[in-house]
Amino acid sequence: KSPYLDNLPVLSITAQKLSDYRLRVAPHAHQLGTAEVAIMVLALANEVDASTKLEQHFIKFRDAYLLGKRNKGRPE
Repeated sequence: KSPYLDNLPVLSITAQKLSDYRLRVAPHAHQLGTAEVAIMVLALANEVDASTKLEQHFIKFRDAYLLGKRNKGRPE
């Protein structure tokens, strides 16, 4: 579907846990968000610090987004 990606390598990732994305529902339980895949790829590349920091930022972003979504339309 995206010919400009044809020359890039493909990684097969086997997740050790299900997605915790929660911003949108995936059609299948095994599907992960892009940030979750990046976290796993960094960990597989032994970039543990980068993986951990990305996961921490992802969790903060996800939680803030969900909080804002719940409070949308409520008076301050």
